[in-house]
Amino acid sequence: MPRFRALSLALSYIRIPRLFLSLFFFPLLLSIVLVSVQLYVTLLYISTTDRDAKTLSTRIETAKKNNPTKFLLFGSMEDLAPLKVCRWMKQDGQEVPPSPDCAPDRLDIALHVPNPQDFDVTSYSKLIDGISERLHVCVKDCVPDIVIEHGQREQVVTHFRSVQGGLVLSLLHFQEDVTEHYITIAQSLDEIQNHFGDYLFFAPGYSKPIKITGILRSFALLLSIASLVVIALWLAVKAHRKILDYFSKSGALLPMVAAIGKREFYGALWLLTLFRVLAFLLASLPMLLVAFTLSEEKEAFYELFSYDLSFFALWLTSLLVSFGLASIVASIADLKHRHQFFSFLYRYVPLFLSFAGLLFWAISFFIPLESMALFRTLLSALPVIGSGPILIAPLFPPPLSVLFFHSVLTILIAMKLLRQNSQWFAAHLEAL
Repeated sequence: MPRFRALSLALSYIRIPRLFLSLFFFPLLLSIVLVSVQLYVTLLYISTTDRDAKTLSTRIETAKKNNPTKFLLFGSMEDLAPLKVCRWMKQDGQEVPPSPDCAPDRLDIALHVPNPQDFDVTSYSKLIDGISERLHVCVKDCVPDIVIEHGQREQVVTHFRSVQGGLVLSLLHFQEDVTEHYITIAQSLDEIQNHFGDYLFFAPGYSKPIKITGILRSFALLLSIASLVVIALWLAVKAHRKILDYFSKSGALLPMVAAIGKREFYGALWLLTLFRVLAFLLASLPMLLVAFTLSEEKEAFYELFSYDLSFFALWLTSLLVSFGLASIVASIADLKHRHQFFSFLYRYVPLFLSFAGLLFWAISFFIPLESMALFRTLLSALPVIGSGPILIAPLFPPPLSVLFFHSVLTILIAMKLLRQNSQWFAAHLEAL
């Protein structure tokens, strides 16, 4: 019955309007916005990793015909007039344009050189033609928003004085000569791909070869999923403290705990934390799945999760319990903020162990011993230390037994910590 009473208390707390808004509505809204931005950045990065010549050529042609930057700057997608080179002259000690139609405009480009009349601008004309209407060549007095300075020792520096100037410079990447080089490089990479195919790494201790080709794309997607768990962890830690602050600042914490019971109140506290995390995951995970299945990059998603359902379920469980343990440890550190040594210990030691475990796991691949396979297996199965290898398990899939033991051991430690923390909470209410 105490468990059901804790559930009833948690549901009652949710119905408090002020607590609901601060605990659920606004944090979840902010988190969903962050996830949306992060998904967009991930999809954008994955799209840039598709570098075969055909795909790249199609994207370049599409960008040339439908370039929003060009429309924003010049109000049209049409080609600009041929570039006009304006070499400024000295008149009464001042530099002036050679003709009225060479009056500088903000989106023109200036070239500051010691000898404007003799400087060869052929290479600049070739690059700038089509993205600006005039190229001004002077010593220092022509100052549109974009200025290229040729200093001593052949040092070149480009200054731009507005966002529009920076956007004009970004159009350089779509110039014909530049895009031709991109496509040539892509064709050379296609040639390598055609001759060598995908790279597969046969690492000791793994039942299947590890696909190295395209691993950065898969890693970006994996980080996108892991970020959901990190945000959920942040929500959990903040929720744990926010509820205590809400009742302690109102002076109701001690009377409420005395009336309800310490164990029931602490159980309701963790149930509210769980509700907030579940609400976030139920909102963000479908958004993640829909975003990737409807995007042009869905092949990267299918490629990463080409394993059977048992592996994916065990991996997701291991990831959630691993980060759940981190959430519990972080909340303990937050509760013990007045005890600096213990707060530091709970806050940073698990983080250090996690990074150290991932580092040792990575170093083991450089040691040509068969025993390293057993070392990686044991390390991945351990709680906290093995959280790094578990995070990237879809890229480097361990045996299912490793995921299982990691989950079980992590859950046992989490239960032990919760029990100890519940006792500490009951004995130190005044310190909260």
